[in-house]
Amino acid sequence: MSDTPDVNQAAALAAAAEQLFPDVSKMTAVQKKAYELKKRKEAEAEKKRLKEKEAKENPTVDENGEHIQTVAEAKELARQLQSQLEEGERAVEEKIALQQEQLANEAPAQIAAEEAANDDGHEETVEEVKAKMAALQRGMDEGIAATDAKIE
Repeated sequence: MSDTPDVNQAAALAAAAEQLFPDVSKMTAVQKKAYELKKRKEAEAEKKRLKEKEAKENPTVDENGEHIQTVAEAKELARQLQSQLEEGERAVEEKIALQQEQLANEAPAQIAAEEAANDDGHEETVEEVKAKMAALQRGMDEGIAATDAKIE
């Protein structure tokens, strides 16, 4: 047997090639329409086959008929939850800032009013101021302890 194909094999190969890849320019109008129709039907059949294959390989429902979450759906849900979390954190921070501002504005005015009401003209000594500060510190420590107890 030689390395070159014989004439019959070459003719068979040429016929097979013509069958698989016909020269549309050599076709009559009827042959072209038939060929185009055949190609459209093959394309539609391939699309249907791929759709069915996709449904089998990537189902959207499980054996109980419940929806299976896709990666895209999970990412969107995670994005929404993250957005809600950030909005909640912002709202809490704004509320804390507002409360701190209110306390800061009320405390000096309240202290000034109390001092004005309690001013008897007496100048306090260092020891009296230290005792007053110690009492205020104890009050703050008790308030913090009470808040911690509520939290726990």
